[in-house]
Amino acid sequence: MARELGVSTATVSRALNGHPHVSEETRRKVVEGAARMGYQPNVLARALRQEHSRLVGLIVPDVRSDFFAVATSVLQDVLTDHGYRLILGVSGDRPEVDRDYVSTMLQHRVEGIVHVPCTDDGAAPYLRTARDAPPVVEFLRHSRVRHCDTVVSDEERGAGELARHVLGLGHRRLAVIAGPERFSTTRDRAGGFAAAAADAGLEVQVLYGEYAHEWGRTAMERLLDQETPPTAVFAAGNQLVSGALQTAADRGIALPEELSLVGADDPDWYRSCRPAVTTFAAPLEQMGMVTAQTLLGRMGSDPKAAVGPVDCRLAGRLTVRGSCAPPPAGR
Repeated sequence: MARELGVSTATVSRALNGHPHVSEETRRKVVEGAARMGYQPNVLARALRQEHSRLVGLIVPDVRSDFFAVATSVLQDVLTDHGYRLILGVSGDRPEVDRDYVSTMLQHRVEGIVHVPCTDDGAAPYLRTARDAPPVVEFLRHSRVRHCDTVVSDEERGAGELARHVLGLGHRRLAVIAGPERFSTTRDRAGGFAAAAADAGLEVQVLYGEYAHEWGRTAMERLLDQETPPTAVFAAGNQLVSGALQTAADRGIALPEELSLVGADDPDWYRSCRPAVTTFAAPLEQMGMVTAQTLLGRMGSDPKAAVGPVDCRLAGRLTVRGSCAPPPAGR
């Protein structure tokens, strides 16, 4: 570019990087020349030279679910406002893919990583051997190894509120349709629901599977086929709710007259169902905001961030709608 435009390489660099000591005419000449030649700056080389990439890695299992999409959108907005760009990786909850994305983030010299872990160790094994490992914040889920900051919803407390709600209506036969037990959200939701029932002297049947519509259908079929099926079911995820509702509809079971159902998350369609779904929802926007602020503090060497890992659990919201009623007489 310098040879083509008849200027020095230093002038080209200053013009493209917004240096103040470049005339507007020269800056325009360089910018137009860069566009004509198809020049693209080498971001990695610039990061090596400046020691700041202004990149943040974000690893999530899915971008189609409200549970991840809403918080991710807020997170991106806040980081962008502070001059950072996101590199997105979608792990599909596959440990090998998750591992590859962590490695890729490190190779791109990201300044921080926001991670939704899909294993008990999270990103810890990959970061221990990394030179100058960036700060990591786990959000929406947490690993068992407390090696970094975490920002999650108080799922255990929320599930307990759901259980106390159906217990207050008189239900005594309760069940949970849950996702994989290895995820903290699953353990907290199933555990919180069961603990509240145990306080009332009751046991809860928990069926673990996948956060998928088909598992919601299959699990509800198993529950309804029992000799004494439950009168209230907690489907611990929106895809599980949709599957459970389909099974109930296929079998002609009326909600809430014959069966009560409560869920987790709160997509828009919960409100448009008939009956609308009673649920506990995490504060997704707040979680995205707190996660971004936490990571910004770590990347900016905030003195308050020098202490050990912080575990932030934010309160969600119980919303009571029409999917619950007292159990049928005699049940």
